Amino acid sequence: MISDLARARYDIAAFLTRRSEWMCRLDSGPPMWMREEQISVSLEFGKLILTLWGEEFSECWRIEAYEIRGERLILRLGRQPGRVATLEIASGESMGEEAAAARRRAFADTLRHLIERELGARVEYVATHRDDARHLSGIYTRLVLARGGERAIAIAVNSGEPQAHVDGVVTAGLLWWECATNSPHGAEARRLMFFAPCGRAATIARRLTILRRDGPRLELYEVDQARGALIAATPFDQGTLFDPRQMRLPRPVVELPRHPLRDRALALAPGLLRVARRPGSAVESLRLRGLEIARLSRNRFLFGVGT
Repeated sequence: MISDLARARYDIAAFLTRRSEWMCRLDSGPPMWMREEQISVSLEFGKLILTLWGEEFSECWRIEAYEIRGERLILRLGRQPGRVATLEIASGESMGEEAAAARRRAFADTLRHLIERELGARVEYVATHRDDARHLSGIYTRLVLARGGERAIAIAVNSGEPQAHVDGVVTAGLLWWECATNSPHGAEARRLMFFAPCGRAATIARRLTILRRDGPRLELYEVDQARGALIAATPFDQGTLFDPRQMRLPRPVVELPRHPLRDRALALAPGLLRVARRPGSAVESLRLRGLEIARLSRNRFLFGVGT
């Protein structure tokens, strides 16, 4: 019970003035947005009363206890004997972070069961908390697995994350590998495993092909939560599509007359700058490793990328 009702009313009212809108959730119900003026706290007949109202509803509750945690207010409410409810009032960002954290914890539990069932491995360590001291994000699920006498380091990202976070699992995995292999949990690990949402791992597969061959053995799995399955994916690249030797077209060699402005520009980086002129054009393009950085037109030199 609240011993100092006046102090409690002041604390709650001061909290509500921090924002003009709040996200409210009663027990485990859906969250709803409410404006500051739709929430009031008053002292009536020796009781602290909370009133909520909107276009289609109006609620009155007796406040039995309260707690303020940063940008979150938690109220224990009573209306009739034996009927108690919990109301959470928080900023949208705070409630969104809490929902994301709950989603990540649930995914970690699901993934642990899938790994044990599908891969026959034992999960020795699993974590989703943020660790700033070791630069480990709370976005990803970090695991240490054991199968037989072999250990593996694993990292996973759930389907509720944006694509940028999914693609970033490679960097997060390398950081986790360095931390885990320097700890008793994964000192003897030889494999680094990545788990990504089904159908969203193409960028990860390409990025894994450029990692050093003398590092850990890499494995990539897609997580199909709907079917409850792990699907092995092979890291791949685009072959010769990105080989510049296959894309370089022969250009006719044209002897250009000497020009003092061009000669001075070429002298800035001898051997690195090239001059090109399109057929039928009097404009010359000055390029650094293929990137146009300047154009020469008659007696004017214009500098700038893509001038």
